[in-house]
Amino acid sequence: GHNGKIVGIMRPYVSEVLSGTDWFDHTILYQRKKTQDPELGYRALVRKLRAHRFDTFILMTNSLRTGAIAWLSGARQRIGYVRYGRGPLLNGKLYPPRDGWKLTPVSAVDYYLQLAYSIGCPTEVRRLELKTLPDDEAGARQVWGNLKLESAERVIAFNTGGARGAAKHWPL
Repeated sequence: GHNGKIVGIMRPYVSEVLSGTDWFDHTILYQRKKTQDPELGYRALVRKLRAHRFDTFILMTNSLRTGAIAWLSGARQRIGYVRYGRGPLLNGKLYPPRDGWKLTPVSAVDYYLQLAYSIGCPTEVRRLELKTLPDDEAGARQVWGNLKLESAERVIAFNTGGARGAAKHWPL
C-alpha cells in the first residue's frame, strides 16, 4: 500500500475506461478542447490542482501543455520525460531511450513503469488490468446474444478506428 493519496487527472472518456478500478483516491476531469462545461476547462483545472497542494506530479502524457499544467499546479516534484521542450518545467527528469537523435521504440507499459520506478515504487508485473462494471457486463451479454456468440469458442474483435484522425483508420 501507499501512505499518500493518488489523484488521477484525465479526460472524461479515460475515466469511463478506468471506472471500476480502485487506483485513485480522487479524480479530476479535464477537457482539452473547448467545452460547454467551465468545470472541465483549463482554468478550473489549474484552480483544482492548486487547491490539492500536490507534493508530486507525475506526467504520463508527453506534451508541453502537461508540463505547464504540472508547473502551474505548484507541485514541488514534477516528474516526466524530457520531451517537447518541457525540460525546464520538470525537476524529476527522465530521458527516453534514443539511438542517436532517434527515439528507440519502447512499450508504453515499460515507459510508464519507469516513471513509477523513478519515485521508488516497487517492481510490478507487466500485465494489463482493467475492471468491468455490472452495466458493462450486461451490455456485453446483450451484444453476445444479439450476435449469437454465446457458443463461440474464440472471438476476435478489431477496433478499426482511432481518435487521432484518418491515420489510424483501417481501409475498408
